[in-house]
Amino acid sequence: MDVWKWVQLFISRRIYVRKRVVAFVLAETMIRIGNDAGWLWIALEPINRTDLGAYFSRDRTMLIAEAFLKTLVKIYDNHTVYSD
Repeated sequence: MDVWKWVQLFISRRIYVRKRVVAFVLAETMIRIGNDAGWLWIALEPINRTDLGAYFSRDRTMLIAEAFLKTLVKIYDNHTVYSD
């Protein structure tokens, strides 16, 4: 099974559900496997340093970042967002 299909199995699952979230720290990194490339987006909670969510996409655009943030807001409500 290639990486894309494997990641799709886990996208909808929450990595860690935290009841108290202070802010979202967003980070992204490019993953290249052979000729394929994709972007892994991660959301962290800065105080307790816990993973709040992950998202994998083939593109890196503001629309994708916004879609990822919308899923976080549905789960954890509105919070301050920090990004690089």
